Amino acid sequence: MDFLRFLPQFWIQNRPTSKAWDKALGVALTRYGVTGVTRHEATVGPFTVWTSNYPYSFGYNRADPFEALPSCWTRMRLRRAILRWQADRYEEQMKCS
Repeated sequence: MDFLRFLPQFWIQNRPTSKAWDKALGVALTRYGVTGVTRHEATVGPFTVWTSNYPYSFGYNRADPFEALPSCWTRMRLRRAILRWQADRYEEQMKCS
């Protein structure tokens, strides 16, 4: 059971949760990390992941026609990885300035 679903911020989500997608995204985060970020998407290994509308629509595979979500834990982990990626890019830009 994903006990984070009991927190108010996770009460509503627009898509079902998929254990298979959760596992695949978790493995990709561990193996590759976030390798690119745009306004509404992030690249995690071979996957392009939707990153807007946190947390209720955040983290689904853009190539999946069913658009299932990962678990709340994985959504939180993905969000931290994206923020870390953005902070690293910002630091690189400040060093070049």
